[in-house]
Amino acid sequence: MKEILSNRTIMATVAVIAVILFFFLYYLLAHKKLLKNLINRLFPSLFVEGALEFFSEKLTGIIFTGLLPFLLFHVLLGVRLQSFNIFPPAGNTIWYLVIALALVTAVTSFISSKSATVRERSPELRTDVWYPRHVLLAGLGWLFYIFGYEYFFRGILWFLCLDAFGFLPALAINLVLYAAVHVPKGRFMAIGSVPMGIILCLLSYYTGSFHAAFLIHAVMAVTTEIASTWNNPAYQFRINN
Repeated sequence: MKEILSNRTIMATVAVIAVILFFFLYYLLAHKKLLKNLINRLFPSLFVEGALEFFSEKLTGIIFTGLLPFLLFHVLLGVRLQSFNIFPPAGNTIWYLVIALALVTAVTSFISSKSATVRERSPELRTDVWYPRHVLLAGLGWLFYIFGYEYFFRGILWFLCLDAFGFLPALAINLVLYAAVHVPKGRFMAIGSVPMGIILCLLSYYTGSFHAAFLIHAVMAVTTEIASTWNNPAYQFRINN
């Protein structure tokens, strides 16, 4: 029993260290624009400046918050998230609530995108004229990025800590780290991440997976990105070049 508990604690500790390390590397490399410069050298005419900035930043995030955690925990350490589903599968009621919450999130994100605070940081894809390809790039970029993000936070980190320490310690660890990784994006984002983090952890707890958290987070991110462009007269949408 002590050996099992020790193994659980070690795995949870590895998850905490991995979150700190991978997010540090993500922000460091994104800030230095290493991937952006590499893409620009190899494919100088593939992206306009704003699209290249967005694509390289999101791809860096996908690598360090999605791909590398997957390789470390799933491939090397053999972590299977379904093995931590210690509760009965969520019934239809909880998923009805998830869908309703997704709709509320979309509406709330659309309304909040009109505020000056949101406009300071959104859209992250900075180009004056948006064509369908920009909408597609923004949508897919956020979806892949958020999927890896939630796999890491509300999948690996959440369930390993829940298994090792219990609900409240796992929640505290998740919220502290989640707020910490938002600090580089500003105080507004760091503070706002706390209630959002609580909701996403509860969704993972009651559904037994990170998929509901991914859905809500993705809806918020994609809606904010597109709506903040639509609601800002500084940007234009066009169908054809």
